[in-house]
Amino acid sequence: MNSYFPSVNLNGSSIQLASDVAIRGGLFGGGDITQIGGPRQLTVTGNSFVTAGCNSTINLEKLRVEGDFAINSAVTLTTLEVGDILSLVTGSYSATNTVFLGIDGPQEIPSSLSYQNVEVTSPGDVEFEYFTSQTISGNLVISGSGILNFNDTDVTVGGDFTTQDNGVIILASFYDQLTVMGNIVFGGGNTGPGSPLCPVLGCLADGTIYASGDFTQLGTNSSESFHAGDFNTVYFDGTGAQTLSFTNTGSGSGTSHFANIAFTNSVGVTLGSDIYAHCDLLSFAGPTAIVIGNGNTLTVGGLGVIDLQLNRVLLVYDGVPDPHSTGIFSRFDNVSFVNYNRGDTQFTIIDPGGVSPYTLNNIIFGTTPTTGFYMDVTDSAADANTLTIQMANPTPGTPATFVLTSGGAVVTWPWP
Repeated sequence: MNSYFPSVNLNGSSIQLASDVAIRGGLFGGGDITQIGGPRQLTVTGNSFVTAGCNSTINLEKLRVEGDFAINSAVTLTTLEVGDILSLVTGSYSATNTVFLGIDGPQEIPSSLSYQNVEVTSPGDVEFEYFTSQTISGNLVISGSGILNFNDTDVTVGGDFTTQDNGVIILASFYDQLTVMGNIVFGGGNTGPGSPLCPVLGCLADGTIYASGDFTQLGTNSSESFHAGDFNTVYFDGTGAQTLSFTNTGSGSGTSHFANIAFTNSVGVTLGSDIYAHCDLLSFAGPTAIVIGNGNTLTVGGLGVIDLQLNRVLLVYDGVPDPHSTGIFSRFDNVSFVNYNRGDTQFTIIDPGGVSPYTLNNIIFGTTPTTGFYMDVTDSAADANTLTIQMANPTPGTPATFVLTSGGAVVTWPWP
């Protein structure tokens, strides 16, 4: 049986740990706690309230507190693991790694502390302090069976963001926002509506993600590790080259996909796989955003696009209304299709049509097909609404034989 203290009251004393030490109860009272002879770990278990005097210091390799930790001293650690309430009363806090265990969840990540690297791990629910802005200067990792609820909070991560094992995040509100300056990897648990954590709308029902680095979805633990709901939007807004790759892309259950996907990167986002977004493809007026497809397919349920260059992206707009395609056609202007193979179908449109035509302005096709097509347009509904595409100021001025229509669809090229 391992040895331990039942509880400790420092009562103003200072102690040095020459070995790892376990306390089964609480640790109370002011006093210095430091380590000698190498890195040491202090573990305080039970419903623990850990404190030190405001003139004292805690300087250890690792401190594990499975209950509450109220900081009113100068705390310097490589790693803090905390299971319940973490609060800054007075003093200062510096830890390379802060690990939230969520033992008695829901556990709150307070905004009063400065964080380097943060990990949320098993077994319970952890949430950011409600309606705050928080910054993590290093990496944010959700591991084990960790659950991180953003709780209407705007979070900026200076390093990388990762979900792994069965870890998930919950973005359920318009106010939930994640900005990641490094790379993003979703390789954790099921975030879709079939998830036991979020059985109705899924764990990514709403909110916004700003990705400045690479974005990767992995199916190591779940094929639905990034299954976005209808109101979630991911912006690719890096100032350098970015890559985007999904292992399990698709439109239905058992797959991962975007809802809304927005590109503002004028250097270029390279697709490493086919990509599916069941709501809208978005880009905005200003510097032309660039997407490099390498022949991969980008399938979207709606279009709200201006100033976009598609470099051998096989674009499919599938506006057929069903549970997995809930986007709308709002605009598609100032788009150039460049560097395609001559056998590619560069732009596919599938839509039931509406009362009014869809007008596409200033579309440039830079590669003349041989066996492929500029556009393949299908009216998907046998009704009174004819799918009509009007090409205003297109390049080339006439499409020759390189537009394919079916289902009664009409393409007017040029228009008027």
